[in-house]
Amino acid sequence: MCRHMIRSGGHSNRMLNILTRVSMSGVSKEDEKQGVKSPLQRAVDIWNMLFQPSFKVSVPVAIFSWLVGSVVLTGAMFVSLVYFVPEPQIQEPSSSVVEDVALFEHILRDIDTGYVEKVSTEKLFETGVRAMLGSLDPYTEFENNKAAENLQIQTFGTYGGVGVGLAEDWKIGRDGREKETKSFRVMNALEGYAYDAGLRPGDHIFKVDDEYLDGKSIADVTNLLRGKPGSDVRVAFYRDGLEKPGEVVLHRDQIHIKDVSLAMRIGPWADSIGYIQLKGFAVDAGREVKNALEQLKESTADGKLKAVVLDLRGNPGGLLTSAVDVAEQFVPRGSVIVTTKGRDGPVWSYTSQRDPVLDPSTKVIVLTDRRTASAAEIVAGAIQDHDRGIIVGEKTFGKGLVQQVAHLPYDTSLKYTVAKYYTPSGRCIQSVKYQEGGVEEAKLGRSSVPAGQGYVSRVVKDGERKVFKTSKGRLVRDGGGVEPDLMIPAPSQSEIELQLVEQGSYLNFASKWAVEHPDLVNEKLIWKDNDIVTPQVFDEFVKYISDKKESGFELRTRFDGAIRELSEAVSLGGFPKLKGELDRLQEMAHSELLSNMMEHRDLISQRIEDALRARCEPETVRIAHALRHDQYISKATEIALNPRAYDSFLSEGVAIAPSSQDHKTTSARHQLSASARKANGHYM
Repeated sequence: MCRHMIRSGGHSNRMLNILTRVSMSGVSKEDEKQGVKSPLQRAVDIWNMLFQPSFKVSVPVAIFSWLVGSVVLTGAMFVSLVYFVPEPQIQEPSSSVVEDVALFEHILRDIDTGYVEKVSTEKLFETGVRAMLGSLDPYTEFENNKAAENLQIQTFGTYGGVGVGLAEDWKIGRDGREKETKSFRVMNALEGYAYDAGLRPGDHIFKVDDEYLDGKSIADVTNLLRGKPGSDVRVAFYRDGLEKPGEVVLHRDQIHIKDVSLAMRIGPWADSIGYIQLKGFAVDAGREVKNALEQLKESTADGKLKAVVLDLRGNPGGLLTSAVDVAEQFVPRGSVIVTTKGRDGPVWSYTSQRDPVLDPSTKVIVLTDRRTASAAEIVAGAIQDHDRGIIVGEKTFGKGLVQQVAHLPYDTSLKYTVAKYYTPSGRCIQSVKYQEGGVEEAKLGRSSVPAGQGYVSRVVKDGERKVFKTSKGRLVRDGGGVEPDLMIPAPSQSEIELQLVEQGSYLNFASKWAVEHPDLVNEKLIWKDNDIVTPQVFDEFVKYISDKKESGFELRTRFDGAIRELSEAVSLGGFPKLKGELDRLQEMAHSELLSNMMEHRDLISQRIEDALRARCEPETVRIAHALRHDQYISKATEIALNPRAYDSFLSEGVAIAPSSQDHKTTSARHQLSASARKANGHYM
């Protein structure tokens, strides 16, 4: 059908839908008087009718989702607060929109019939639409079937599969790391599913049922592993350190990915300090947090917790309703949690309708970093604005925009920005301003952005940020994320660490170590609270990556390319001595890069530790062990045990310390996170 849409008007219909929605996001006051409902209002009715939540919402269900990254269920760089609406009836498009769509169709027809080579009108259409939407902001986009499927997984936290994350496999060849076409590497095996069946990170799957995987793609393997829920699939694999291949039977089921990845007691047992690591906001996040809090309370002698540490670091967001559910466990009944406001629409508010699980005397410490975004920022902002707890760590991402998802013909959809959201004090924490590319660039400090070539953006300047007050009169600011009450900069990530992750060096070393320590593979060796990575093991790792033939690791610097080009130029020019100096310069750069490992020894050792433990321990055990070296946890515990220090942060009139984080550094950190997540593989 799609191949003939040019003749049936399919492209023009979709383009008309897209332009109409983007140009008219909201309902005019005149329409409101006549009873015309906006997409937002219609979604409210459908949400309340279909899902019947425990509290009746006055704004549509909203979803935060990562827009950049792989199919890994974790996030990437950008986060969206999204309104999902059904196939809606929209207002009549303006005459200018109709003319633009007609012109677009004429151009597409002419190219389809007259271009010198045969073209795909479907690809041309998507290219044109993506370029158009990409000129607005990073969150407005056209979504195909695959994007919609990923959003569904992130939203509801479930998918049909076997609970294993795979990536393309690799091997160490004569020239270093090479692609392995006969197998796929296990990057993660979920507890309760593939892990319990016997698969481990680092395993090499080479056969599914009776079909070998030589030459197949990730999509092919996904189709082989997925199937009718309740059925089984046999998987054959190689494991480093074992002479013979292994085989497990995986059960196909609805895989539930828990948002609460860990709940435990930290610090001295008698001090009753609870810890909850919350990694997302899918549909059950509120229930999971509530259950975790109740179980932690039951573990104490008197049924009370003295303090709770809520870890939102790296949390990209999720359902808005789940953010409300989580916040309700902490803030008083009747508290406003978040509000949203569109271009023409009214202000919609979410208010807590439940008594919190925690006793008011329980101290609350929320951990954040630069990847804490959207739904997680709503929770952090609500707790801070109501003075229910303190924020410790780094300034959050700063995502305060709202997107709406509208269904389009042919199983596609449009996601576009329609509103902003505000914390209880009235601040919008959006840290970047966007402007349509090619329009009024001078107002935003850019004068040469070609129309349609990308949106114009700039960071909200410090002088533009307004001051608001929390319930106790503490001063907080808008326009730059949620600023912590106590700033703890995250450990700096070096270039060498980034390369070790991207080139899979930790996993490669773990494979080598597994061969040399068979007790590890056979799960007979248990370290409990002791670290595996001793100084001797660390030295082994350094020696390993220093040998390219053995490890496949290739040292690179940001200016290797420039040195190589300059070296080629001086060679052609007949300057052999100068070329020799350039070669020595590159060797010095590589040597200095390698020596940086010692400066970042602690962080690198922790990554090695996690890679080794992944061979014989489930993820929850590995996370719990890593907390022993976490400076955030140490500081949170220290504050929890010092009532005077905790209360001082919540004193009336105290201003939240301005953050000095640089936006460029923040962007680089997001890119590093995306690179690291890319290695986690595709979930089946």
